[in-house]
Amino acid sequence: MSSTASSVGLSSTPLTVPPENPSRKSKNSSRSSRQLCEICLERKAIDNMFTIEACLHSFCRKCVIKHVAAKINGGSSRVSCPSLDCSRFVEFETCWGMLPKRVAEKWDRALCEALFVEAEKVMCPFKDCSAAMVNLEKGRSADILESECPICHRLFCAKCRVPWHARVTCEEYQRQKKSKKRGREDDDALLKDMARKMEWMRCPRCKFFVEKTYGCLHITCRCKFEFCYACGSQWSHNHGGCRQPN
Repeated sequence: MSSTASSVGLSSTPLTVPPENPSRKSKNSSRSSRQLCEICLERKAIDNMFTIEACLHSFCRKCVIKHVAAKINGGSSRVSCPSLDCSRFVEFETCWGMLPKRVAEKWDRALCEALFVEAEKVMCPFKDCSAAMVNLEKGRSADILESECPICHRLFCAKCRVPWHARVTCEEYQRQKKSKKRGREDDDALLKDMARKMEWMRCPRCKFFVEKTYGCLHITCRCKFEFCYACGSQWSHNHGGCRQPN
């Protein structure tokens, strides 16, 4: 008796694997090469993204530039990460190259000024300069008093914060300053007393005293401000009837 063996589940026909859709492959590749910016919520090319090293949050370069500029123009020297609830900061060294020159220079100056402790900051006393410096000798046994401004190269006293007072000690200079201040206060008191007795009127604009020797109450000060000598208010065409005693 003969028997026939048969195999189950096997086929002599080869299995054909369909090729991958090229458009789908390209779409997936394109999506993986782009990243979401948390600020503008747009997917940007990875080359256009900036990552903050301190926290690894990423944003597009355009949004980072706007964020940094807003912080610096607002007077801050430190730029916080734009991500919500993140306490880390953007590093100047890692992003200054992509910033506009004006913003980068302003941030650099703000960082330098932030390093100056207020008690150690020295400003050039000459009004046409006013350069900021740091007193590196502060706290030492012998402070260097005679200093030269590195910008305008004029001498000043770092202790008194005034132009250099040659052949006069700081203590003597301060005594003279207090004496002059008392003298000015005495002079002001005498002037006010005289103005009251002579019935002078102070110009509302320049604050100089004016004396009316004759004529009406319409006064034109040397600063060109017109006012009423009786009440001190600004003169107008309908003010001629003022009867307030001076």
